[in-house]
Amino acid sequence: MFSTGNRGGSGRTPIIAAVKVLVVWFFLARAILVIGISNKIPENTVWTLDILLFVITAMYVFVRESIAEGLSVKMFVFAVLLGAGGVGIFSSLPRNLRLKEMVKQQLPLIGSLHNLMGDDDSDVIDMRPVEHLARASKLIFNNPTIESLLQARRHLGRIPTTAVEFPSAQSLMKAADLRKREIEIRNGSDNKAKDSQTVEVVEMERTPKGWLVTVRNKTATPVGHLQYEIAAFNAGGWQINLDHQLPVSEKVIRSDETWTFTIGPEMVPREAAYVSVQILSWKEVSKPR
Repeated sequence: MFSTGNRGGSGRTPIIAAVKVLVVWFFLARAILVIGISNKIPENTVWTLDILLFVITAMYVFVRESIAEGLSVKMFVFAVLLGAGGVGIFSSLPRNLRLKEMVKQQLPLIGSLHNLMGDDDSDVIDMRPVEHLARASKLIFNNPTIESLLQARRHLGRIPTTAVEFPSAQSLMKAADLRKREIEIRNGSDNKAKDSQTVEVVEMERTPKGWLVTVRNKTATPVGHLQYEIAAFNAGGWQINLDHQLPVSEKVIRSDETWTFTIGPEMVPREAAYVSVQILSWKEVSKPR
């Protein structure tokens, strides 16, 4: 019934093809379930789609290898290996389709899917709102990058509106946006910043005397009467209520020049771990003082 098939190096092709199909489907089957669950597709539909795609792929590879190799003993081994491997793959999938269990399921050699997302996402599913808040604050203020700010927003987005941490999370969202803007301006990657007519904070640094804030005037005229908003947070990311929310400076800044000033302990308590400053308004002046 079966011929001996072609000998030589090409004789291993069906076995290798089967292994490749099984390796791809080991991960693809889980990906299909995760996507289906996250999009609230009915479980029966997800399972049907998963199995159907595997069968179609297996048949395609089997027919392709049969044409190339003929109906040899190796093709029989190929069919058995593919069938047994497919049963093993689908039997390893969780019967109770829950996204949390799917994401945290351990995979050979590389661990779980959520470990592949990076250190920040390793425990993100099980974190409490207070933990999301603390983690986000560190990502925003401790040597932030564009990537860390995006991760911070993901953490803050998981804090429900009913949580007591929610108001602080909203303030941290604004701080994350301001930090992102600062980074883009500093790196010259924000094309809008080059042409924008605005006055904004471009850098902040903590010193023994307080918080050193650098502001740049990107308008075409000198400006003064700067009104700015300060937001302060403790080490856990909780917002600290301040007495002076909208300070005003009479300093005049020439066009395309910077001005650096210090926010001292009289405005922000020393126990504040993080501070964010946003310029709210300014007035044009005819000549610098």
